[in-house]
Amino acid sequence: MEKVSIVDIAKIFLKKWWLFAIVIVAAAVLSFFYTTFLVQPVYVSSGSVYITNADANNTQSGVNLSDVMLAQELTSTYSEILSSNTFLKQVSKESGLNYSYLQLKKMISYTQKEGVPVLEVQAAAFDPKEACIIAETIINGAQGEVSRIIKGGIVSVIDHAEVPVAPASPSLPKNMAIAVLFAIVVVGIIVFCVEFFDDRVKSSTELSAYGLPVLAEIPYMLNDEEKEKISKKKKKVKTA
Repeated sequence: MEKVSIVDIAKIFLKKWWLFAIVIVAAAVLSFFYTTFLVQPVYVSSGSVYITNADANNTQSGVNLSDVMLAQELTSTYSEILSSNTFLKQVSKESGLNYSYLQLKKMISYTQKEGVPVLEVQAAAFDPKEACIIAETIINGAQGEVSRIIKGGIVSVIDHAEVPVAPASPSLPKNMAIAVLFAIVVVGIIVFCVEFFDDRVKSSTELSAYGLPVLAEIPYMLNDEEKEKISKKKKKVKTA
């Protein structure tokens, strides 16, 4: 099989630069309209809570290292408690929104801050106000639910949820970049395969590249229709 160098591949792509340009523009335009008009934006509202225990608060010396480490270990437990069906049913009722506890399970997430006993509460929804209501309802009800399950568990609010101004997704620049990159890769593969596996000889220069002599060359002959078009063009040039 003939070896193909990077230079050969570059020449193949440069010959079809116009095709790449058309595809890039088309992919960018389609991605723009798809992201802007067809994809519903998702808004994320978040707040955070600090986790500690009653014993740490009652000590005269304040919170020590062991208390912090214990609180960090309990953070994952608190996440499970705040994701329980019982608590989410309560959130569904208190929020006043038409979401079941199963729907809320897919809309909320909890993230533990590294190195500190802080739990970030996030709620995603198509409506920014609904996302804020859900997150705030969880934050306000966290203390009661945690103390009901774990004796001595204390949840203190650090940041309350706020109404998000901009959607978290979709990202227009990201979608356009992915669409353009995908289009370039696909067109590049197609162009390369078509050119590489085309074994037809299109000119005498291709034979000379392989060191083969040209025995004869048949010139392209114009038909009557083409000759007539050329003569008309010449007449127009003369009259001008």
